Amino acid sequence: MQRAILTIGPQCAGKSTFCEKVVEKYPNVVMVSRDAILRRLFGSVWRSPYSNDFFVAWQELWKEAAEYLKKPDTTLIVDGYNPSLSKRREIVAKLRELGAQRVYGWHFVTPVDQCLAWSFVRNPVKNPKGHWAKIVIETREDNYRSYWKSFHAEPLGARLFTRVRRINVLKQMPADILDFSSKNS
Repeated sequence: MQRAILTIGPQCAGKSTFCEKVVEKYPNVVMVSRDAILRRLFGSVWRSPYSNDFFVAWQELWKEAAEYLKKPDTTLIVDGYNPSLSKRREIVAKLRELGAQRVYGWHFVTPVDQCLAWSFVRNPVKNPKGHWAKIVIETREDNYRSYWKSFHAEPLGARLFTRVRRINVLKQMPADILDFSSKNS
Protein backbone atom coordinates (compact mmCIF):
# COMPACT_ATOMS: atom_id res chain seq x y z
CA MET A 1 0.00 0.00 0.00
CA GLN A 2 1.25 3.46 -0.86
CA ARG A 3 0.96 5.92 2.03
CA ALA A 4 1.84 9.57 2.13
CA ILE A 5 2.22 11.82 5.14
CA LEU A 6 1.99 15.59 4.85
CA THR A 7 3.64 17.69 7.56
CA ILE A 8 1.54 20.63 8.71
CA GLY A 9 2.85 23.29 11.05
CA PRO A 10 4.56 26.65 11.26
CA GLN A 11 8.21 27.25 10.50
CA CYS A 12 10.59 26.18 13.27
CA ALA A 13 8.15 23.65 14.78
CA GLY A 14 10.67 20.81 14.41
CA LYS A 15 8.91 19.12 11.48
CA SER A 16 11.98 18.32 9.37
CA THR A 17 14.13 17.17 12.28
CA PHE A 18 11.36 14.93 13.59
CA CYS A 19 10.72 13.42 10.16
CA GLU A 20 14.44 12.82 9.55
CA LYS A 21 14.49 10.76 12.76
CA VAL A 22 11.48 8.76 11.57
CA VAL A 23 13.23 8.04 8.24
CA GLU A 24 16.36 6.89 10.10
CA LYS A 25 14.34 4.49 12.24
CA TYR A 26 12.08 2.99 9.54
CA PRO A 27 13.67 1.74 6.29
CA ASN A 28 10.36 1.70 4.38
CA VAL A 29 9.78 5.41 5.07
CA VAL A 30 11.24 8.03 2.75
CA MET A 31 10.98 11.80 2.74
CA VAL A 32 10.94 14.59 0.21
CA SER A 33 11.57 18.05 1.57
CA ARG A 34 10.99 21.34 -0.20
CA ASP A 35 13.57 23.04 2.02
CA ALA A 36 16.20 20.38 1.31
CA ILE A 37 15.58 20.85 -2.41
CA LEU A 38 15.88 24.64 -2.09
CA ARG A 39 19.20 24.22 -0.26
CA ARG A 40 20.45 21.75 -2.86
CA LEU A 41 19.44 23.87 -5.86
CA PHE A 42 19.94 27.42 -4.55
CA GLY A 43 22.05 27.13 -1.40
CA SER A 44 19.39 28.49 0.95
CA VAL A 45 15.73 28.25 1.87
CA TRP A 46 15.58 32.03 2.23
CA ARG A 47 14.48 32.96 -1.29
CA SER A 48 12.76 35.99 -2.74
CA PRO A 49 9.02 35.37 -3.05
CA TYR A 50 9.30 37.08 -6.44
CA SER A 51 11.72 34.50 -7.80
CA ASN A 52 10.64 31.29 -9.45
CA ASP A 53 12.66 29.28 -6.92
CA PHE A 54 9.73 27.97 -4.87
CA PHE A 55 7.92 26.79 -7.99
CA VAL A 56 11.09 25.03 -9.18
CA ALA A 57 11.51 23.34 -5.78
CA TRP A 58 7.91 22.07 -5.79
CA GLN A 59 8.37 20.70 -9.33
CA GLU A 60 11.49 18.83 -8.19
CA LEU A 61 9.67 17.60 -5.08
CA TRP A 62 6.89 16.13 -7.24
CA LYS A 63 9.40 14.35 -9.48
CA GLU A 64 11.02 12.75 -6.44
CA ALA A 65 7.65 11.89 -4.86
CA ALA A 66 6.50 10.19 -8.09
CA GLU A 67 9.62 8.00 -8.14
CA TYR A 68 9.18 6.97 -4.50
CA LEU A 69 5.48 6.19 -4.94
CA LYS A 70 6.27 3.80 -7.81
CA LYS A 71 7.97 1.48 -5.30
CA PRO A 72 5.81 -1.11 -3.52
CA ASP A 73 4.67 -0.58 0.07
CA THR A 74 6.14 2.88 0.46
CA THR A 75 5.43 5.47 3.11
CA LEU A 76 6.41 8.89 1.82
CA ILE A 77 6.70 11.94 4.06
CA VAL A 78 6.16 15.22 2.21
CA ASP A 79 7.74 18.06 4.15
CA GLY A 80 6.74 21.19 2.28
CA TYR A 81 5.37 24.54 3.34
CA ASN A 82 1.56 24.49 3.21
CA PRO A 83 0.15 27.38 5.23
CA SER A 84 -3.38 27.28 3.79
CA LEU A 85 -6.21 24.84 3.32
CA SER A 86 -6.12 25.45 -0.45
CA LYS A 87 -2.42 24.48 -0.61
CA ARG A 88 -3.10 21.33 1.43
CA ARG A 89 -5.96 20.40 -0.94
CA GLU A 90 -3.61 20.83 -3.90
CA ILE A 91 -0.90 18.68 -2.27
CA VAL A 92 -3.26 15.89 -1.19
CA ALA A 93 -4.83 15.76 -4.68
CA LYS A 94 -1.38 15.49 -6.27
CA LEU A 95 -0.32 12.73 -3.86
CA ARG A 96 -3.45 10.75 -4.71
CA GLU A 97 -2.82 11.33 -8.42
CA LEU A 98 0.69 9.92 -7.95
CA GLY A 99 -0.68 6.75 -6.35
CA ALA A 100 -0.96 7.38 -2.62
CA GLN A 101 -3.91 5.30 -1.44
CA ARG A 102 -3.85 6.82 2.03
CA VAL A 103 -2.78 10.36 2.90
CA TYR A 104 -2.15 11.21 6.53
CA GLY A 105 -1.63 14.60 8.10
CA TRP A 106 0.95 15.17 10.78
CA HIS A 107 -0.10 18.38 12.51
CA PHE A 108 2.83 19.78 14.49
CA VAL A 109 1.60 21.61 17.58
CA THR A 110 4.94 22.47 19.13
CA PRO A 111 4.43 25.26 21.71
CA VAL A 112 5.05 28.76 20.42
CA ASP A 113 7.85 29.53 22.90
CA GLN A 114 9.85 26.51 21.71
CA CYS A 115 9.27 27.38 18.04
CA LEU A 116 10.39 30.93 18.74
CA ALA A 117 13.56 29.73 20.49
CA TRP A 118 14.37 27.47 17.53
CA SER A 119 13.76 30.36 15.13
CA PHE A 120 16.51 32.35 16.87
CA VAL A 121 18.87 29.37 16.59
CA ARG A 122 18.07 28.90 12.89
CA ASN A 123 18.30 32.57 12.06
CA PRO A 124 20.13 34.52 14.80
CA VAL A 125 19.74 38.25 15.22
CA LYS A 126 22.92 39.84 13.88
CA ASN A 127 24.72 42.99 15.02
CA PRO A 128 22.09 45.14 16.75
CA LYS A 129 23.55 46.93 19.77
CA GLY A 130 22.03 48.12 23.03
CA HIS A 131 18.55 49.61 22.72
CA TRP A 132 18.19 48.49 19.08
CA ALA A 133 18.89 44.86 19.95
CA LYS A 134 15.94 44.83 22.33
CA ILE A 135 13.65 46.42 19.72
CA VAL A 136 14.73 44.00 16.99
CA ILE A 137 14.25 40.97 19.24
CA GLU A 138 10.87 42.12 20.59
CA THR A 139 9.61 42.90 17.08
CA ARG A 140 10.71 39.51 15.81
CA GLU A 141 9.07 37.76 18.77
CA ASP A 142 5.81 39.66 18.21
CA ASN A 143 5.88 38.88 14.49
CA TYR A 144 6.56 35.18 15.08
CA ARG A 145 3.83 34.86 17.72
CA SER A 146 1.36 36.48 15.33
CA TYR A 147 2.47 34.17 12.50
CA TRP A 148 2.23 31.07 14.76
CA LYS A 149 -1.26 32.04 15.90
CA SER A 150 -2.48 32.73 12.36
CA PHE A 151 -1.02 29.44 11.10
CA HIS A 152 -2.96 27.47 13.72
CA ALA A 153 -6.12 29.53 13.09
CA GLU A 154 -6.24 28.36 9.46
CA PRO A 155 -8.59 25.38 8.96
CA LEU A 156 -6.58 22.16 8.90
CA GLY A 157 -8.71 20.35 6.34
CA ALA A 158 -8.97 17.17 8.42
CA ARG A 159 -11.43 15.60 5.96
CA LEU A 160 -8.73 15.61 3.30
CA PHE A 161 -6.75 13.07 5.26
CA THR A 162 -7.17 9.40 6.12
CA ARG A 163 -6.16 10.40 9.62
CA VAL A 164 -4.55 13.40 11.32
CA ARG A 165 -2.07 13.03 14.17
CA ARG A 166 -1.17 15.93 16.40
CA ILE A 167 2.53 15.94 17.19
CA ASN A 168 4.26 17.89 19.89
CA VAL A 169 7.94 17.14 19.26
CA LEU A 170 8.70 17.85 22.92
CA LYS A 171 6.46 14.96 24.02
CA GLN A 172 6.46 12.40 21.21
CA MET A 173 9.25 10.26 19.90
CA PRO A 174 9.57 9.18 16.27
CA ALA A 175 9.34 5.55 17.42
CA ASP A 176 5.80 6.20 18.69
CA ILE A 177 4.39 7.84 15.61
CA LEU A 178 4.05 5.34 12.76
CA ASP A 179 0.80 3.80 13.91
CA PHE A 180 -1.52 3.40 10.96
CA SER A 181 -3.99 1.32 12.95
CA SER A 182 -7.50 2.27 12.07
CA LYS A 183 -10.04 0.68 9.82
CA ASN A 184 -8.82 2.96 7.00
CA SER A 185 -5.09 2.34 7.29
